[in-house]
Amino acid sequence: MSALENSLWLLPGELRNTLRHLPEKSASEVCEIRLRRGRLPAVTLTDGEHPLLDTSAVTAADLARVLELASGASPYAASDCLRRGFITAEGGVRVGFCGRFPGGERGLWNRDDLFSCLLYTSPSPRDMRRS
Repeated sequence: MSALENSLWLLPGELRNTLRHLPEKSASEVCEIRLRRGRLPAVTLTDGEHPLLDTSAVTAADLARVLELASGASPYAASDCLRRGFITAEGGVRVGFCGRFPGGERGLWNRDDLFSCLLYTSPSPRDMRRS
């Protein structure tokens, strides 16, 4: 299973289907999947970022769903990871989150606190160019 295929289970259905139908060459080059609220999802390939034009803009519900899946349906239990900015989901997929994460003992948040997330499917293009 490729790194991209390993991360698809975390994504909303429409986006998952779009990524499953990428040309094989492009699919093998996906380094990151970027989801920013209010913008089209994008993938980072070895030659830079490319928006996925056949999809809808990312919603707060999409980001909340990724967080729910990545955290095993317990974002509150994963709050320490969120304070560091990422969660390592099942299968070793790293998911970075950007938003407002209240401090305090309980660290409660709501879906409007999430602004974006980034799924790392392989080393970044910058890292690849260094090797």
